[in-house]
Amino acid sequence: MLQRAAESYFEAFKLVITYLSPVNATRLSVALNYTIFLVEFSKDHQKAIMLSRISVELAQTIIDDSAEPDKCFTREEYELLEHINFNIELWVGEEEAAARAALAAEREASGQNDASHPHSQVPS
Repeated sequence: MLQRAAESYFEAFKLVITYLSPVNATRLSVALNYTIFLVEFSKDHQKAIMLSRISVELAQTIIDDSAEPDKCFTREEYELLEHINFNIELWVGEEEAAARAALAAEREASGQNDASHPHSQVPS
């Protein structure tokens, strides 16, 4: 069932990026929901971050190129972009925290955090 959901999200994502504007609410909603699925169920933070960043960058390009950027998107589209940006920050933070934890565990396993280790002592 999880595989079928992943396939459906991927197909929906391909359709919206093919046929809808980068600032379209449906396209942004599909991007948001697909990337949340990638993190929550597939545990693929990297892909979710990449697709989220691409979605934001493409929307920002449309906004930047518009003669009237304030009229370029609706409140709903603006809020979706904010939510996608928030998720990027959250997921990048989680990835960095996981990397720090893995490094700390690796150091501990190799004895580098041991106070008797000469390189772990702070000079006075």
